[in-house]
Amino acid sequence: MLFCTVVILLTAVLAVGIRPRSMRWLKGAGLASIGVGTGIVIGLFAIGPGNLWPIVLGVNALILAPALVVGSALGELVFSMRVGRL
Repeated sequence: MLFCTVVILLTAVLAVGIRPRSMRWLKGAGLASIGVGTGIVIGLFAIGPGNLWPIVLGVNALILAPALVVGSALGELVFSMRVGRL
């Protein structure tokens, strides 16, 4: 579970940090969230149907939210350093 959290965190850092100047950070974080959420659903479809899907999606959302907040903050720091505003 720690590995997944770190991957989500790094995905958010990359999505927010390397975005174009015209894109807001919230859109970058949203794109990272949609990408990770889609990957989770595709993985669940590959495993097959079961009665634990809502629980798995709920737990993943609880992991996804704080990792995206921290990743977005770090990505905004990377973006600021990249464009020279820091």
